[in-house]
Amino acid sequence: PFQPIRPPAENYSRIVEFEVDEATRSVRQIWSYGEPPAEPLFGRFQGGALRLPQTGNTFATFGGLCTEKGIPVDEDEVGFCRARLLELTPDKEIVFDLRVDGSATDESLSVFRAEHIPTTGC
Repeated sequence: PFQPIRPPAENYSRIVEFEVDEATRSVRQIWSYGEPPAEPLFGRFQGGALRLPQTGNTFATFGGLCTEKGIPVDEDEVGFCRARLLELTPDKEIVFDLRVDGSATDESLSVFRAEHIPTTGC
């Protein structure tokens, strides 16, 4: 709480998985995605992640990606908001990337929650 507030342009969001050992009351980070040098995604609001049992991949929703001239901002009334849905392998390879973007109509959009629906070999 005593650190200076980070400028919005330096912010980023990440997905983090922790292992909880209830017996020893300890927590250990075992996987994460989103910290530099990965492409910076700052979801100012809305987002989530879940592990896909069929593949072991992680499906993530980054909502409220608000930027002005491509630089993250900390206000949704300023700039432009969009969302991004990613599926990542355990090795952090992106295997699905959907961008929800209203730039064609100059509208800000976001995604509150997304659900992964597995394909059935179509």
